[in-house]
Formats: sequence, structure tokens, C-alpha cells
Amino acid sequence: MGHDEAARLAESNAVPNEAQNVLEETLSPNEALTAAMPAPPEDEDVDPLLVQEERRRKVAAAQDEELRWSNRKAILQGEDASLGYNAARDAWKMADRFVLSEDGVLYFKGTNRRSHPDEQPGTWMRLVVPSPMVQEVLQSCHDSMEGGHQGINRTYHRVKADYYWIGLYADVDKHVRSCPDCCSSKSRPQLRGYSPGNVLAERPFQMVSMDVVIPLPKSRRGNTALILFQCSFTGFVMGKAMSDTTALVVAQAFEECVYRRFGAPSLIRHDRDPRFMSEVFQAFAEMMQSRSRATLSYRPQANGQQERSVKTVMQSVRVYAEGPLQQDWDEIAEKLIFAINNSQDGTRIETPFYLVHGWDAQSTLKAMSSSLKRSSGRQSDALAWRREVNRQQEIALSMAKEYQATEKARRAKEHNEVLGRQEKESLPSPSGEVDPNETPPRSLFAPGSRVWLYMERVKPGLTKKLAHRWHGPLRIKKKVEGFAYELELPNRSGYRFYPVVHVSRLKAVSEFGDRPKVRLAPEVDEKSRVDFDEELLPEDI
Repeated sequence: MGHDEAARLAESNAVPNEAQNVLEETLSPNEALTAAMPAPPEDEDVDPLLVQEERRRKVAAAQDEELRWSNRKAILQGEDASLGYNAARDAWKMADRFVLSEDGVLYFKGTNRRSHPDEQPGTWMRLVVPSPMVQEVLQSCHDSMEGGHQGINRTYHRVKADYYWIGLYADVDKHVRSCPDCCSSKSRPQLRGYSPGNVLAERPFQMVSMDVVIPLPKSRRGNTALILFQCSFTGFVMGKAMSDTTALVVAQAFEECVYRRFGAPSLIRHDRDPRFMSEVFQAFAEMMQSRSRATLSYRPQANGQQERSVKTVMQSVRVYAEGPLQQDWDEIAEKLIFAINNSQDGTRIETPFYLVHGWDAQSTLKAMSSSLKRSSGRQSDALAWRREVNRQQEIALSMAKEYQATEKARRAKEHNEVLGRQEKESLPSPSGEVDPNETPPRSLFAPGSRVWLYMERVKPGLTKKLAHRWHGPLRIKKKVEGFAYELELPNRSGYRFYPVVHVSRLKAVSEFGDRPKVRLAPEVDEKSRVDFDEELLPEDI
């Protein structure tokens, strides 16, 4: 016997030869154990027909475990004598809508949706899905690439085309609504939230709003940002182009544009920009005895007048910035602020310049067409003119205040009238008083419930069209107001924002929950049921 034949004989008898002994001595225990295990079967070694037969056997066995389907199988097999009276009566109901295959798999006879309306509708066999297999079918028809994460209606018709079980639509509805990928990547916020209206000022420069427009192209003067201030009562706009937007420079711009000309306001309204929320700017506001009030997180509508003012200024600048490099935007912006202040405001029915100064600014054309001859009037005439100007300004300010209050009430009413039923039930009493005879308003989100948070901004480098804008889930900590909730932010969540957010940025997390338990055959319990998740190996076939 040759050396090669002896080696093959030793290998066939599972007797380690000298080469194998040397190899095992050089391997670690884990590597030796892995080498001793049989190699996993290749795809071509598995017969797909055998896998399909094993799969159908499991489906048939799982159907037999559920009392509803096992009884119907008994009826179709002519074994109804083995059933009790009540079980046989229930099984005979709709028994003509089911058919049993040769290998014991139960099907539901549905109608072919592609049948011609004038012809007799054909039948379409739909597999009766046992309860352990429901989740797998839903994931295949919705979560997989074949399902494509489509909506409820499309997923329902896709599942209904080939499968049948009791409560199919309800399960599809719950599965799609609770899908984390769909919840975080689809749709915009549906809740609008109750609106009490924006804060109103009582006099000029009692409340000043502010915002920074960045980034802008570098101008000839080296400016890259534009800061805008606006009197909330008169709508008077002030602005300054800047090359530095640190908190200290922002405070200096406020002192130059607002404080030097009109004094310190009682309230400063702004968003949650880090420059405005910094200790430097807050200390500056405290020095002026001004209260700094920021908007809610991701709620620019709370400072809507300022946002609209920024839009108006930038739209006007865009018209005149015709240069390819747009390096003259700062000069254009400072000149256009004069034009905006001398344009009639749609809400106040007066120009901001007149409401602040008491007279209309003289334009270049008017100055060129007016007479330069001075009248030889007396001092009493000048005094009368001044009194008349003051009287007219007081009337204009009073009317502007009334117009703003009317417009605020109209916008709030218009906003609240289109709220959904659940949002209207959460509204507080219009009078603000609690009536013991009325049902107290219900909260949209209970403390401890999980919600998704909508964020418009995306991480740098990500495309907005492909980004998931719903973040979370996060938990509700408490209800702050009728339209705002405070969220619990874990320390290691990675989120850094003010936890109080408007209700329009929230969406409740839909929990799938447990499916109703089915009645099993007497000899079957939950622990011994067919497991569709276990791996199907060739030795199982």
C-alpha cells in the first residue's frame, strides 16, 4: 500500500495522520474547534424544492396548532364527526370559502381583482397565515426592498393579494404606523397647535425683535452678516452689516442701532441663536433692565414679524444686487431700510417712519419739486403746527394699536378654526376660567408617552431630501402650556436644544402592541409552537 493510499484510508477512518497532528498543535483551541466543525453548505448544495417542501410542512403544522384552522381542515377532510356541536357549527361557517391542498396547507378562495366586470369573477387562492407567521409576512410586504415601505393602503392590497388571516387590515395599519423607518423619514407635521396670538407691545420701542442673516457673501467692506432690529409696535426696521457675529459684537450693534436712538426696550424678542442666548448678551440685556425672551425650539412663527421683516429686506436686496460677486449687498441693504420704513404697513395702515417721528420723510423728488422760500411765520404758527403734528401722531399710534390687536385676534381665530378634533378638545377655555360643569381639556400627550420630534435642519454633509427629519423617540416630561411640552433629553442622546418645544413639532409614537391571542388545539401550548425564525438547515429536511 502506497503512502497516498494510507493517508486517504486514515482520513476515511477518522484517524488523524501525522500532518493533521502537526496542524492541530499549531492552532489555538478556538481555531481547532472551528476547523473540526463541518463547513456550512453552499447555496448550490441546498435543493430549493426541499426547502419549499419543508416550508409548506411548517405552515401546515402551524395551521393545525390553531383551533380555528384545524377545525376547518377537519370539515374539509370529512372528519367533522370528531368535533363537538359548537365547534362543527362554527367551522361550517364559510367552509365553502376555503380549500385544502394535497400536502395539508389551507387556502382561502378570494376573487380575482383583475376579472372583467361583465364576466364571472375568477377565484384567487390566498394562503391562510398562522399567527406566528404574520409578522414575517408584514415585514416581507412592507419592510423589505420588495415592499418598499409603502403606505397603509398599498401594503394592505399587497398582503391581501396572496395572504389571508383574521384582522389583516388592522395588523397592516398598526405595522405601517409603528414602522420606525416610515415614522422618521416620511410626512411633515400634521398638528398645528393652539395659537393664543403673538405678544403685542403697548407703545413704541417697548418690545424690539432681532435676528441675524448669515451667511452672506463677503462684501467690499468685509461684511459677511446682516443684523436686523424691528420695533414690534411701529414696525420700524434698523439694521447693520457686520464682519463679526460674536455675542459681544451683537451687543455693540444693539447699543448703536437701538439704544443710542430710542433708549432701552422693556423686552427683547429673539430666537434661540447661541449669540442671543450667551451669557454676554444676557448680561448686556440685564444692564439695560430689559427682559430677554426667546422663542420655543424650532418655532420661528413665535417671532413671525421679525422673520417676515428679514424676508422683505432680503427680497429687496436681491433685486438690486446684480453684480456677479454680489459684493455690494451691505450698501444696498442700509439704503433699502429707509424705503421699507417709509412704506405703508398693511396691518398698521401707516408708515413706520411716521409712527416713530410724527411726520413723513421727504423724498428726493419731493424735495426737488418743493419751494425753498421760507415763510415769515410767527412762533405761534410753529407751535400750532407742532401741536397738530403731535395730535395726528397720537391718533395714528392709537389706531395702529387697535389695528394690531384686531389682526392678532383674526389670525389666531383663523388658525384655531382649522385645528383637528383632538387639538380642539385640548384647547383651554376662551375666557380662561375653569368651569366645573365642563369637561376639562385633554392633553395631546401624556407625561411619559413617547413622541417623534421634527427638525428642519440636517447634519452638515447630508442632503435634505434624503435625511430623516423625525428624531427620537423621546419621552414627554410635562405639559408647559396648551401648545408646548417639555421633553426628556438623555445625557448621551446627542441632542443639544431647548427641551420645551411647540406641539406642531411632535408626533405620537404608534405602538404595535401584542396581537390578540388565538385559541390553540388542546394538545398544543405556546412554547411548543412551530418556530418560523429558526434557521432551515439541510439536515432538517
